[in-house]
Amino acid sequence: MAAWLIHFVICALMGWGASRILGAEKDHSVAMNAGAGLVGAWIAGLVMNGGLISREPRIIDLIGAFGGALLVVAALRFIRARRR
Repeated sequence: MAAWLIHFVICALMGWGASRILGAEKDHSVAMNAGAGLVGAWIAGLVMNGGLISREPRIIDLIGAFGGALLVVAALRFIRARRR
Protein backbone atom coordinates (compact mmCIF):
# COMPACT_ATOMS: atom_id res chain seq x y z
CA MET A 1 0.00 0.00 0.00
CA ALA A 2 2.84 2.39 0.80
CA ALA A 3 4.37 1.81 -2.64
CA TRP A 4 1.18 3.03 -4.32
CA LEU A 5 1.11 6.15 -2.17
CA ILE A 6 4.75 6.91 -2.94
CA HIS A 7 4.12 6.42 -6.67
CA PHE A 8 1.06 8.67 -6.47
CA VAL A 9 3.01 11.49 -4.82
CA ILE A 10 5.95 11.19 -7.22
CA CYS A 11 3.67 11.17 -10.27
CA ALA A 12 1.71 14.15 -8.98
CA LEU A 13 4.97 16.06 -8.51
CA MET A 14 6.01 15.12 -12.03
CA GLY A 15 2.73 16.48 -13.40
CA TRP A 16 3.26 19.70 -11.49
CA GLY A 17 6.86 19.94 -12.75
CA ALA A 18 5.76 19.28 -16.31
CA SER A 19 3.17 22.03 -16.09
CA ARG A 20 5.80 24.43 -14.73
CA ILE A 21 8.20 23.62 -17.58
CA LEU A 22 5.48 24.03 -20.21
CA GLY A 23 4.04 27.16 -18.60
CA ALA A 24 0.66 25.51 -18.15
CA GLU A 25 0.27 26.13 -14.42
CA LYS A 26 -2.03 29.06 -15.14
CA ASP A 27 -4.14 27.08 -17.61
CA HIS A 28 -4.83 24.06 -15.40
CA SER A 29 -5.60 23.45 -11.76
CA VAL A 30 -3.18 21.67 -9.45
CA ALA A 31 -5.46 18.62 -9.45
CA MET A 32 -5.52 18.51 -13.25
CA ASN A 33 -1.72 18.75 -13.41
CA ALA A 34 -1.38 15.98 -10.83
CA GLY A 35 -3.85 13.85 -12.77
CA ALA A 36 -1.96 14.48 -15.99
CA GLY A 37 1.24 13.44 -14.25
CA LEU A 38 -0.41 10.26 -13.00
CA VAL A 39 -1.79 9.36 -16.42
CA GLY A 40 1.45 10.17 -18.22
CA ALA A 41 3.58 8.26 -15.73
CA TRP A 42 1.21 5.31 -15.83
CA ILE A 43 1.30 5.15 -19.64
CA ALA A 44 5.10 5.48 -19.64
CA GLY A 45 5.27 2.73 -17.00
CA LEU A 46 3.15 0.46 -19.16
CA VAL A 47 5.41 1.05 -22.13
CA MET A 48 8.72 0.81 -20.29
CA ASN A 49 8.01 -1.82 -17.62
CA GLY A 50 5.14 -3.88 -18.87
CA GLY A 51 2.79 -2.23 -16.36
CA LEU A 52 4.71 -3.24 -13.25
CA ILE A 53 4.55 -0.71 -10.47
CA SER A 54 5.59 -2.76 -7.44
CA ARG A 55 9.34 -2.78 -8.01
CA GLU A 56 11.70 0.00 -7.04
CA PRO A 57 11.87 2.75 -9.63
CA ARG A 58 15.15 3.33 -11.42
CA ILE A 59 16.32 6.69 -12.73
CA ILE A 60 15.39 5.70 -16.30
CA ASP A 61 11.86 4.86 -15.09
CA LEU A 62 11.53 8.29 -13.50
CA ILE A 63 12.79 10.00 -16.66
CA GLY A 64 10.29 8.04 -18.74
CA ALA A 65 7.48 8.88 -16.34
CA PHE A 66 8.38 12.56 -16.48
CA GLY A 67 8.40 12.39 -20.29
CA GLY A 68 4.95 10.84 -20.20
CA ALA A 69 3.73 13.58 -17.87
CA LEU A 70 5.15 16.21 -20.23
CA LEU A 71 3.32 14.67 -23.17
CA VAL A 72 -0.02 14.51 -21.39
CA VAL A 73 0.24 18.07 -20.02
CA ALA A 74 1.22 19.32 -23.50
CA ALA A 75 -1.72 17.47 -25.06
CA LEU A 76 -4.14 18.95 -22.52
CA ARG A 77 -2.76 22.41 -23.10
CA PHE A 78 -3.11 21.98 -26.87
CA ILE A 79 -6.70 20.74 -26.57
CA ARG A 80 -7.69 23.62 -24.28
CA ALA A 81 -6.06 26.16 -26.62
CA ARG A 82 -7.98 24.77 -29.60
CA ARG A 83 -11.29 25.07 -27.73
CA ARG A 84 -10.76 28.77 -27.02
